[in-house]
Amino acid sequence: WTRISGDLSRTGGSISAIAPAPSDPLTIWVGTNDGNVQLTTDGGATWTARSGALPERVVTDIAVDRNDARTAIVTFSGFGLPHVHRTNDGGASWTSISDGLPDVPVNAVLTHPALGDDIYIGTDLGAFRSADSGATWTPFNPGLPNVAVFDLAYSNETGRVTAATHGRGMFSHSPDVASSVTFADD
Repeated sequence: WTRISGDLSRTGGSISAIAPAPSDPLTIWVGTNDGNVQLTTDGGATWTARSGALPERVVTDIAVDRNDARTAIVTFSGFGLPHVHRTNDGGASWTSISDGLPDVPVNAVLTHPALGDDIYIGTDLGAFRSADSGATWTPFNPGLPNVAVFDLAYSNETGRVTAATHGRGMFSHSPDVASSVTFADD
């Protein structure tokens, strides 16, 4: 291991999310438990604060676009402010894509690598899906208990989204097939 940064938080906090860009191994996004978002495009030689007007709350997850290292989605914990934000310009500006979501912590974010505009989030009230890059959201809970979802993963081999819940196990679902298919205990 080689150290590639100093303290990336605002106030001596800790790193709560790390997301390397799939399209550029030198680009890494980092979020902290005190609401700071930092970006390196040179493998950690230099870091740039990219928090702007983002909420000063725990950054819970970051998803970087598979083709564009400057496009990312950041999620936040807490209540009372938008929980999901997108940037298309390397964090120079951010747009909330939280309209239509309940005011609960968002714990995880996943962009679907095969379905382009699809975004999945795990919240304290289950999972939600947007098929239009965050313009509208719908519950994504077919067969999933109404529990906190803390992680989401996609398998290229099976085409399945897997949700890790708090205290109820792991569930998987294939969004590529008819909507009648439900999450299943795997």
